[in-house]
Amino acid sequence: MTPIYVIKEQIYDAILIDDDILMHQTWQLSASAHGKKIKNFTHPSELISEHMMFSADTPVYIDSNLGNGLRGEIIAEDIYKSGFRNIYLTTGCEAHEFPPLPCLKGVVGKMPPWI
Repeated sequence: MTPIYVIKEQIYDAILIDDDILMHQTWQLSASAHGKKIKNFTHPSELISEHMMFSADTPVYIDSNLGNGLRGEIIAEDIYKSGFRNIYLTTGCEAHEFPPLPCLKGVVGKMPPWI
């Protein structure tokens, strides 16, 4: 008989994808101070491989510059295809510097959303 595995969604207030560990620490400290729960990833493939562990409603914040030429605005489409619908690009640039992307809810700064 084949075993059946049940995956329970984990509830988070936000998911951050950023290659900068200092940004992870900043968001984590802020989340703790505001009673929020956050999951951090350094590479988008980590989230995509674990996407079934999270509610599709969880806001995903992805850095525009993920290092090694990897662009968050491009990867956001793969995250969208994996089921997430609340995807935001986090960047120090202005929103008008990016073309409209249907998979993004918006372009925001680098500060955690609850501040």
